Amino acid sequence: MDLKLFQTLGNSIQQIVDAIRQVGTSDKMAELSVLFSIIITLVIMYKGFEVLAGRSQSPIR
Repeated sequence: MDLKLFQTLGNSIQQIVDAIRQVGTSDKMAELSVLFSIIITLVIMYKGFEVLAGRSQSPIR
């Protein structure tokens, strides 16, 4: 499995979070964006580990 995929996803998520931080002016928006990025990262990592362990045959679903 290509590890560049996870690096590219991480960079994309970081760019999205940076864009949200520039637009959002309130502290609540910044907190939500950090929480959202953590959730996305954990889901992607979980799916990746499922694929590596052989438990998931279709990682896109």
